[in-house]
Amino acid sequence: MIWTIPNMMTFLRMALIPVMVWMLFVGEGVVATWGVFGVYVIAAVTDFFDGYIARKWDQSSDLGRCLDPISDKLLILLLFVTLVAVDRIHTPAQVTCVLIILFREILMSGLREFLSSKGFTIHVTGLAKWKTTVQMVALGGLLLVHPLNDSLGRYTLDAYDFFTYMLYGAAALTAITGYQYLVGSLKFFKS
Repeated sequence: MIWTIPNMMTFLRMALIPVMVWMLFVGEGVVATWGVFGVYVIAAVTDFFDGYIARKWDQSSDLGRCLDPISDKLLILLLFVTLVAVDRIHTPAQVTCVLIILFREILMSGLREFLSSKGFTIHVTGLAKWKTTVQMVALGGLLLVHPLNDSLGRYTLDAYDFFTYMLYGAAALTAITGYQYLVGSLKFFKS
């Protein structure tokens, strides 16, 4: 069951990531900003619907369970790093938030992989789902607005500040859920 609709949506999301990174490096101005935001919305929507369709139409697969979280991490991490690289995330506090998100996502992916190879599962919590949602909204907002590009007219600076605070919240939730998973994994190491 490789070519299910949910898997194709995941493949599409993964294919859109380098397109968005390229657009961020070469594009300038309002049209490029709205273009990359539009592609991001498509990627984010496929992230929601692939899981929904897999459950609703009974199209879950081992490949989908493996690739979906990988594509989510790639989407979030590569776009945050690209926003730092193109100087759209540039303050020390913002960059620290990106580093917290990077560190936690990579560490937890490795830890999950190790524990699953030993037959131990760490389940996704409700707070972790909120963490992902806040990360995605903050990322989408920071793709759309930044002080150097007046994509939303006179509202740009206020919107940029709002999404920067969302980034801070995302980093806080990322750290909290990372801590929760580490505590949960101690059960395995104690046994």
